[in-house]
Amino acid sequence: MEDVALTEPVNVPRATDIRGANKRRQLRKVRLVKSVSKMEHVQLREPGDDIPIGTATYVKYHDHVFYKDAEEIHQIPRVLEAVGKLSHLDETFIRLTFEQYPESADRGESKVRSMGLVILRSNILEVRSAIDNGKS
Repeated sequence: MEDVALTEPVNVPRATDIRGANKRRQLRKVRLVKSVSKMEHVQLREPGDDIPIGTATYVKYHDHVFYKDAEEIHQIPRVLEAVGKLSHLDETFIRLTFEQYPESADRGESKVRSMGLVILRSNILEVRSAIDNGKS
């Protein structure tokens, strides 16, 4: 970690001024110091970053639990698994698509409708391609 000091001094009241015990306003000069990490410009890779969009993907993740009329002490996040086509991937979440189908419209136009799952990256325990390409 490398420290970079700013050149401007700043007046900061002493602790006694804040409590009001010292009637005289005594100020001390302090230099502001900003910590700059050498890792600031390094991109960290997350599991799944190497999986191309459109690939069949397996995900094991923690899921939230909704409970009603149940014993509270037994309610914990569940570990679930899902397989689907990876349709979105960013630093916050992934999206798996299970099925896509056209929605018929009266005018002959159709919109593609989808069913899938959005999973926060912070909840993912494991993610990998669902198809073994003989690389094991």
